[in-house]
Amino acid sequence: MLANLFLHYTFDAWMGRNYPSVPFERYADDVICHCHCHCHCHSRAEAERLLAALQERFAFCGLQLHPQKTQVVYCKDSSRRGHFPQIQFTFLGYCFRPRMARNRHGEIFTSFLPAVSPQALKRMREKIRQMHLRRHIFLLLEEIARRLNPILRGWIQYYGKFYPTELRAKLFSYLNQELSAWLRQKHQRLRRHYRRSRELLARIAQQRPGLFVHWRGAGVVAVG
Repeated sequence: MLANLFLHYTFDAWMGRNYPSVPFERYADDVICHCHCHCHCHSRAEAERLLAALQERFAFCGLQLHPQKTQVVYCKDSSRRGHFPQIQFTFLGYCFRPRMARNRHGEIFTSFLPAVSPQALKRMREKIRQMHLRRHIFLLLEEIARRLNPILRGWIQYYGKFYPTELRAKLFSYLNQELSAWLRQKHQRLRRHYRRSRELLARIAQQRPGLFVHWRGAGVVAVG
């Protein structure tokens, strides 16, 4: 609480006085400042001047900007095609970077969009791994779903709001592999039959799409 109040004085109020035209977001000690300009060179120069001013301000207040995390990022997309060394950043578990998008006419273009970050994906996969699903062969699949669904629901509500395909491709596919491995451990006839266990899981998902939260509305579940 005290740290947040101190940062409000050190950063928020100072930005309002000295850079009222620069919008920013701050959550605890994570901050994004937006330097907009029609000319890429001018916007980069503006960002670098702001960075220097912030370093001076924080030093005056007895603080230091994180040397690795603090950087100038170019938000590259189809309309911003300049070449800069840093074109992505992570904020609150999301990675913002150029990504393929499709407009309402079906045309593909590049947009600067957020999606679940690699670090967040690694933490979620580790959480699943620590549950040791393969050991719980005496549980029913419904009981596995009851244990997993509250966790999955929270992840989907937070990380599924933007570019959910990243969540499906890099987390839910992993979870389906773990469920497939659980089937192989539970049923003797599936031992060492990877393809058959994947096909069985896909059939269960088609017949009972509401069993697991991440199966709902996903169509045919890819478990390969």
